[in-house]
Amino acid sequence: MNVGVVKPLAACVVLVLGLLSGCATPSRLPPVRDGDRVDLVVTRSAQAEGPAKIRNQDFGHDTGVGASSGIVLGALSGVGCGPWAFVCIPAGMLVGGLTGTVAGAAVGLTGDLSGDKSDQIRERLNRAQRSHDLLEDLRSHVSDRARRHWQLGADPMATVVTVDLQELSLTSTRDERIGLVVRVGVTVTAPSALSRPSTTPTQKPKIYEYASALSALTAWLDENNDLLDTSLRSGSEQIAAQIVSDLALQ
Repeated sequence: MNVGVVKPLAACVVLVLGLLSGCATPSRLPPVRDGDRVDLVVTRSAQAEGPAKIRNQDFGHDTGVGASSGIVLGALSGVGCGPWAFVCIPAGMLVGGLTGTVAGAAVGLTGDLSGDKSDQIRERLNRAQRSHDLLEDLRSHVSDRARRHWQLGADPMATVVTVDLQELSLTSTRDERIGLVVRVGVTVTAPSALSRPSTTPTQKPKIYEYASALSALTAWLDENNDLLDTSLRSGSEQIAAQIVSDLALQ
């Protein structure tokens, strides 16, 4: 293969794969000084209400693998165009990527839980939530850690820390292994911003996510198993620790 073609081909493949994988820079929260007044507000977004979503974990993985493989094969097929390789390679990458995506998605769909099993795991989560309120658990853990650094309480001069429960969902795989996902968004509003809300730009929350280890569906459904309660508790504890650690000035 011509070296002059291989180098741009490799560069194109790396660029497209990088675009597929996405590029995200985590947002940073302004720190809060020790001893400051903090008004801690813990809420639940509307999107976190209702039946828990069950996401097929294999679907995203298999779709991404299929797209990546298709792009590489499509690019290699375009090399045979000779002097027209600069046209054939991008076209081959596009076609190959689309074909690979469809093929990967077809494989990934085999990871979907059946309707009956989805209903069972959702009902199990609902029962666990009635005895183990994740929102209250999150409020308790964040408050306990926050009191080590700040004075908590509503005050016009307090910094408002809003902790928003945005998602409580489940993941599944084709071999029926289940995981719990908790996603929380956090914003920090200084007292000066509260006095001039119209001039303060909308703040993008920093997202914190907890994903439990995958375990067999039978273990999640077992009423005598504390796996679900333990996962909910671990999620709220770990997220609370991350939030306060990020905000506290050391």
